[in-house]
Formats: sequence, C-alpha cells, structure tokens
Amino acid sequence: MYNFILNPIAGRGKAQRAMNKIEKYLLKNNIEYKIYRTEYPSHAVEISKNISSCSDNVIAVGGDGTVSEVLNGIADFSSCALGIIPCGTGNDFSKFIGLKKNPVAAIKNIIDTVSPQYTDFMQLNGKRVMNVTGMGMDVSVLELCKKMRFIKGKLQYLIALIRILLKFDWHKFTVQIDDKPAEQKTVLLVAACNGKYFGGGMPISPLSDISDNYLNLIIVNKLKKWKIPVALINLLRGKLLKYDFVENILCKSVSIKTPDGSTVINIDGELVKDIPFECRIVKNQLKMFR
Repeated sequence: MYNFILNPIAGRGKAQRAMNKIEKYLLKNNIEYKIYRTEYPSHAVEISKNISSCSDNVIAVGGDGTVSEVLNGIADFSSCALGIIPCGTGNDFSKFIGLKKNPVAAIKNIIDTVSPQYTDFMQLNGKRVMNVTGMGMDVSVLELCKKMRFIKGKLQYLIALIRILLKFDWHKFTVQIDDKPAEQKTVLLVAACNGKYFGGGMPISPLSDISDNYLNLIIVNKLKKWKIPVALINLLRGKLLKYDFVENILCKSVSIKTPDGSTVINIDGELVKDIPFECRIVKNQLKMFR
C-alpha cells in the first residue's frame, strides 16, 4: 500500500494533474494506494502523523512546503520512509537530490527502491527542516514575494531579490557554531543548509551533502555595495563561495541571536516569527526513497 499526501493546489494545480497520472499507472498495474488530500495549512502534518504511525511509507505530492509538512508529521522514523513526487511551484530539495520530474517516473523509482536511504535533516527547536533555514536578506525577499501574486517560482524570487538589494539594511547577528565562542557579525544573510538550492533553484550552498551528517552554514558578510550585482550573478551560477566575504562552515549546530531578541526565520520557504534560532543536524533517522 502506497500512501500519498496530496496538496491539490500545489504548483497551481500541477500536483493534482501529477496525481491523476500516477493514479492511472497504479490502477493499470494493480498496485494498492490511498490518497489523502490536504484542505488547510499544516493539514499534511496531521495526516502524516496518522499515516506514519501505522504504515511503512508516506509520499508527499507537492512542492517544498508540502514536503516540509509531511516530514514534520512523521511519528515513527524506525518504520516509515518518506517519498516525494516533486510538483510544486518550488521543488528545491527534490532538484538537489535528483528526483524525476515526470510523476510516473518518480513513482516507479519509489516502487523500485528496495532499501530507502538515510537522509540528513535539520532540527530548529521543535520544527524539522529539510532544505534551508536562515535569517537576513532571504526573509525580506520572502516577505516581498508574498505580496507578488501574479508571478511565481524562480522569477518571482529573482525579481523580489533585485528589489530588496536596491534598498536594504545590513543585519547584525550573534552567531555561535558548535561549541565555539560566539561571534558578532554584520551580514547580508545567514543560512543553515541541508540542501543546495533555495528561492526556486538558486544554489546558495553548492557543497551540501545530505549524507555527510553536517549542515553547511553559509554566511554572506558585509561587502561593498558595488560588488553585490556581480555577487548575485555568481550566486545564480553556483559560484558564490569563491568570494572571501562568503563563509561556508561545516558544523553540527548553530545558534543565531538578534540584538533585540526578535526573529523572523525562513524555514523551507515559510516565515516563522519569534522563535529562537537553535539549529542542529539530525542523522540516521529519516529514511527516503531516492
């Protein structure tokens, strides 16, 4: 039995169309399945919790947001593996791990997988993070994206990014990595990465590895403003790490604090306010079809 958690509005209907194709394939091949459709925000968390407590698989059909919710609902990592059918507006994590874009090919891969593989994820306080979490410029970009209703995906993020970079303030953070002394930093952004991409395909962390048991902490420190346009181009080309103002730090955990204690955090593309930024890597728990 294959259990699908479908976000029917993901990808502006793309997820529902993908599920239709998968369903035809499963019926044709006499494969048992059940579809659970989400009806409101965080519904996938509830469904995933119920399914994972009594089944050996749960499959997210949607984008990064759907994957994040399903991950956060898994009740028993010892017996339940996670599958992904990437069909949202943004599929950053799925792109990183090389999942098939064709939905039938994606489900065939899941069915043919004999042994799901351990896959790292991050824990931010009580919330699990599959891909990227951070603070700074990316939060400002996402806040602007929410106001841009008629443009979606990578183009939306890119336009918002350019607008934010035309007028922005540097961010001051106190950053503590593992057990090292805390440091005061003035930055453009700080991102804890398990995956490689964010913002609809921008390679913020080119060296990420979901099986190395480390998170990649990307810190873009304060730089001369005239360097920003070229740095943006190299971000799009996956060459951001060549700059001396960019740090890529392998670590197990990171704590980030603001001067006034308030936070707005990007968690897999969703904004969460006023929780501590205490992030750590989690290894050898989550099994994935990939």
